[in-house]
Amino acid sequence: MSPELEKQLIEKYPILFRDKDKSPKVSLMCFGCEFSNGWYKIFDDLCAYLTRLTKNEMFLRLKDEFKTDENNGYIYVHYPAISFTQVKEKYGTMRVYWIGNGMENYDELKEKLHDLNDLETQVKRYYDRIEHAIDFTQFLSSKVCEECGAPGKLYTNGWYMTKCKKCIVEHYGFDPDEDLEKED
Repeated sequence: MSPELEKQLIEKYPILFRDKDKSPKVSLMCFGCEFSNGWYKIFDDLCAYLTRLTKNEMFLRLKDEFKTDENNGYIYVHYPAISFTQVKEKYGTMRVYWIGNGMENYDELKEKLHDLNDLETQVKRYYDRIEHAIDFTQFLSSKVCEECGAPGKLYTNGWYMTKCKKCIVEHYGFDPDEDLEKED
């Protein structure tokens, strides 16, 4: 992705990109988003969704001894923040790797909860929603030209790539769909 577009994403979603300056031993985000500009829109949409998702809160029941008139026996807790560890093209589709941050901060909270499974279940559902969104974005990347953002196709004849016909012809000088028809 171009440095300008990547900078826009970093400014819009600083939490997701907070590890971008860390050593490659910690996060591969130091290499940036390793795909072309055509996927900018679908990746931007993913970042927007993940940012909204992380702002949600869990509603958890407290043990009776922690119940007060103010909390009525319940507490709202933010979901753990997440950050990207690598974003790249692989086998013609976008791949997004991430980590959840902050679960260690829940140790004090765990002592106050009526049912620890409730916290673990809600965090698991939250992580599942993240994974589903990333899976859907990966699927969308197989339908969008990585170069220009036009509708595209995942080509798997030799090198895996998702391109529109125009970009394939421009970059490689042939239409792979026509070549496949000739072989039949």
